[in-house]
Formats: sequence, C-alpha cells, structure tokens
Amino acid sequence: MNTLFRLKDFLHYKHKAGTAFNVHSPFAYAFYTEVVRSKQKIPKALVAVEQIRKTYLHSPEKIFVNDLGTGIFSKPSQRKIRDIMRKYSSSKKDAFLLFRMVQYLKPSTILELGTSLGVSAMSMAMANKNIRLTTIEGCPQTASLAKKNFEKLSLNINLVVGDFDEVLPAILNKLQITGLVFFDGNHTKEATWKYFEGCLKYTNS
Repeated sequence: MNTLFRLKDFLHYKHKAGTAFNVHSPFAYAFYTEVVRSKQKIPKALVAVEQIRKTYLHSPEKIFVNDLGTGIFSKPSQRKIRDIMRKYSSSKKDAFLLFRMVQYLKPSTILELGTSLGVSAMSMAMANKNIRLTTIEGCPQTASLAKKNFEKLSLNINLVVGDFDEVLPAILNKLQITGLVFFDGNHTKEATWKYFEGCLKYTNS
C-alpha cells in the first residue's frame, strides 16, 4: 500500500514538474548550468595542484596513518602515500568542481572537514588566494604532508589537526560565519548529519 502511494505521488510530481529545470529555483538552475555542467577547461591555477597529485601517485614512501573516520583502517597503520592519494583525495574532476564552486559562490570563508593530502583545500584556495580557508585533519602525519603542499604553493591555509568533535566548535565560534563548508572526513550518516547541523547556524544564505 505504501509503495503504491509513493509511486502515485511520484507520477503526480513528474506530471506537474515537466523537466528538471522547471522545478529548480533560478539560483539552482544557474548553479547547475554554469558550475556543475560548465565546459570550462582546467585553468593554469590548478596545474600545480595536479602536479602534486601526480608526484604522490608515483611515490613509494609510506607513513603511519591514524584514521579517526570510517576508513578501512581503524588503527594506526603504515600506508603508502600513493594509496592515500588514490583512495582518499578528491579526484581531478571533483577538485575542479570545487574550484568552480568557489569562483561562482565567492564565499568569504571556507571550512573543510577532512584535509587528507590537501588536494581539495588547494583547489579551493587556488580559486581565490585571498580567501580565509580553514581545514581540519585528524591524522598528524597526513596533515604534515598537506602543510608542506600548502607551503609549496604559497597558500595561506589554516590547517587544524585534531578530532572533529573536539576542535570544530571552537573553529566555528572563531569564524562566526562560513560561506562554504565541505564535508569530506567521517562519512557515517550520523556524524555527517551532526556536523551539518552544527555548521548550519554559522552559515550565510
């Protein structure tokens, strides 16, 4: 009975909606066409970020990683840097999308939960080097590599090392208002929802 009701409700919605564009607000439509579906070629600003990615993808070096999120490894373990880059860093496509989002939304501040090796933070910072960007990473060893990457590109990124639950409240109080928040750390439903609700009161429109 419930399934039939949902099917009827969905068909009614589709009949009234027409195309997807008809139900979007002007902002959502513009964001989708100008950012998500943008045909913009990768800018020179991201070339340096992609070079760092390529270097790490061929690195045989290993570090000890303390995963505070829900990764495959729950205890401190030795991991190859190239595997961290391949499995836990934003892809080239996603990094470019974040770059375009910052260009389009022009946020005054950015907060990132989950730095990893810093690819996403660097991509967002490259869109506007004057932006105030704070990123949180739970693993000190991974954060150390990310910090070196930020310094290599002369990016003024505030890197905070610690457990999200412990450091996030103080960061939000200091920032007061955040223009863009990127969640890429603890990926459980409960944790993501908790951090989302915690950040929501500190965001602008």
